[in-house]
Amino acid sequence: MASLDVQSVFCGTVLNARTCLKEKSVTASEYIRLRQDELTLIAQHKYGLRVSTEEKWKDFIAYLGESAVAFELLQTKCSSPVKIQFDASGGSSKGAAFILYNGARLESIIRTFEEKVAEGSYPSLPSLENTDLSLLTDEDEWSLIFTYIMGLPSLLDSSVCVDESTLVRRHDDRVHEFRPHLICKFLSNMVKLFSQYYRRVRILTEPRQHLLP
Repeated sequence: MASLDVQSVFCGTVLNARTCLKEKSVTASEYIRLRQDELTLIAQHKYGLRVSTEEKWKDFIAYLGESAVAFELLQTKCSSPVKIQFDASGGSSKGAAFILYNGARLESIIRTFEEKVAEGSYPSLPSLENTDLSLLTDEDEWSLIFTYIMGLPSLLDSSVCVDESTLVRRHDDRVHEFRPHLICKFLSNMVKLFSQYYRRVRILTEPRQHLLP
């Protein structure tokens, strides 16, 4: 099997938000554990999830904690210092938790739709050419389509800046500047809009003939 060309993206210097000094006393594992504890509380009190002692639950919280840390470190421009709230009361995981929760919500909607298609309750998705876009009357629907679905390729292009004038002679390769903070901002704004829309509009309804293609 051919080896993958893996690129590592490093964040800026990590500062303690309270002291504004470089953080030296908190290890990476302690930092992740802090976020795992925060997310456990958020899962319980905000999203109503029940804490379990099962390994599956522990693995789930571990994944959430690592994801929250990655998001927190990468949401700041890589060339800038990252200020981290190490106080558990700082609520630093709320943004990441909101994205992860809405990601799970979207996955659930898609999975439920596919199940309904399989059992014959819904028809398969039509092609874009055969879709009646006049059914989309909500401003948020068009914002989600134009800004986030159609805007995704542009975002991905802008998240990697290629310096055409600079070459690394040893590899004869172009120099790339990665901008993951743009993706983090994109995700934050998208889930805010989606959550706003989800609260107002029932997405999966009973199949009605006038709403079907």
